Amino acid sequence: ARPELNRAGIAGTFYIQTRSVTRWNSLRRMAEEGHEIASHTWSHPRCSVIGENELRREIERAIEDIRNHLPAGQKVPCFSYPFGLLDESSKAVVSRYHLCARSGVEGLETGDAEHADLQALKAVGAYPPYDIDRLNAFVTEAIASRGWIIVYFHSVSDRNRSGPTTIPLGLFRRHLSFVTGRG
Repeated sequence: ARPELNRAGIAGTFYIQTRSVTRWNSLRRMAEEGHEIASHTWSHPRCSVIGENELRREIERAIEDIRNHLPAGQKVPCFSYPFGLLDESSKAVVSRYHLCARSGVEGLETGDAEHADLQALKAVGAYPPYDIDRLNAFVTEAIASRGWIIVYFHSVSDRNRSGPTTIPLGLFRRHLSFVTGRG
């Protein structure tokens, strides 16, 4: 995804489950290029199921990992709930550490950020059968409503493979082309 976003002139947000990171150099380079490295917890637990103390440890450990491995002064304002699962208790904990958090609720945000629930932002995910026209329709709707949208992908295959969380590169490029064509 990174080289394609760079070619398109689009900065991405990459939600990282830090326990699984083995190559921080790649993430460091992405941050230096202007991409946001955001938190997806340390070990990817279901935030609405684990206790408050465990969730705090998950978040603190992820933030510490990001700050220790990325450029000095790295901020971690954004978060994504693993599996998109949250409840009022997990929202309250997350809000102590992050400015905003992406939920698993599908949709776009209308109006300005002052009226959005920043701890449960809506988003549109790319999942099989990878209907790019559907994703692009959400972008068109966001523009028409003067709203905003988070479109997320789990992984992009440079071998054009497809899977439950992997979109083929060609389809990813098609979506980026659509987005850049809309300015």
